[in-house]
Amino acid sequence: MKKVLFLFFAIIFAVDAHAQTPMEWIMKGANSSNSKIAAKYYTNAIKAEPSNANIYILRAISKRDIKDYKGALDDINKVIKLEPDNIDAYYIRGDLYKNMDNRLEGFADFKKIKKIKIKGDIFNFKTLDEKKMKDVQEDANKIFDSALYKFKVKKDFKGAAEDIYKHINIIGKPVGNTVLFYLALAEEQNGNINKAIITYTTLIQHYYISSIKAYKKRSVLKKQKGDELGALVDMEIYKNELRIRMKSKISKWDDAIKQKPKYSFAYLQRAKLKIKTYELKSALKDINTGLKFSPDNKRLKKLKKKVTAQIALKE
Repeated sequence: MKKVLFLFFAIIFAVDAHAQTPMEWIMKGANSSNSKIAAKYYTNAIKAEPSNANIYILRAISKRDIKDYKGALDDINKVIKLEPDNIDAYYIRGDLYKNMDNRLEGFADFKKIKKIKIKGDIFNFKTLDEKKMKDVQEDANKIFDSALYKFKVKKDFKGAAEDIYKHINIIGKPVGNTVLFYLALAEEQNGNINKAIITYTTLIQHYYISSIKAYKKRSVLKKQKGDELGALVDMEIYKNELRIRMKSKISKWDDAIKQKPKYSFAYLQRAKLKIKTYELKSALKDINTGLKFSPDNKRLKKLKKKVTAQIALKE
């Protein structure tokens, strides 16, 4: 009987596997709340498209989630072999090296990123010496202030972009991530999608640590251009980095729940953080647990309605 059942499910899975396109497998992986299962879905997609670097990035992210750092590293090395100038791959590999206590290799990757030539680059950065920088800094700051006024108050996005380009040309390079972020936003408003994508990419290249939001913005623009897979990769990188950064905040509520297992407020707060990191099913579980201890809690009820609707949309 067991043998018959095994054969039955094996046949069903084989039929299902045959019916799926690579993108369907990818979407199954992206929608899975279990990183181990997601990695298996991405493996199926890779079998169909073994030269698609984006799928290896997705599988590497899933493997990193389950602390399979060696497996993730193998995938990222494959990406770099396929696309030697893939900035995202070097960032992920640098982080993996850090997790594997190989910080020197990690720093080497982070340094290499700055030297990569972005395809379609619209900037010509130069380095000014300290004296020259002091001489031009005041004028450059005035021009950037003018750009911000045009952007925020006058809604003159074309004028704002022109001023920011002037600022960059005077300084030689963007000093801080704010300059590039507003330039990307302005170009987006001007309908210059390619320039906006390149600007977000430059922002990621130079200010990765403080510019994780650029991945989310770039994802939206890639989707507008019809690059569904590129958009998905950017969004998964964004969500994964958010989870890493929210880990300490979530652990604070983990500790509170350990001390007071019936503390509904802690479940509410942890659920809110999980929603921010797109862990909707886990958030719903926390909400239901909180409601178990506080059935009349209006905030939990309201949040449950919202999260349930979001899950239904995804499925």
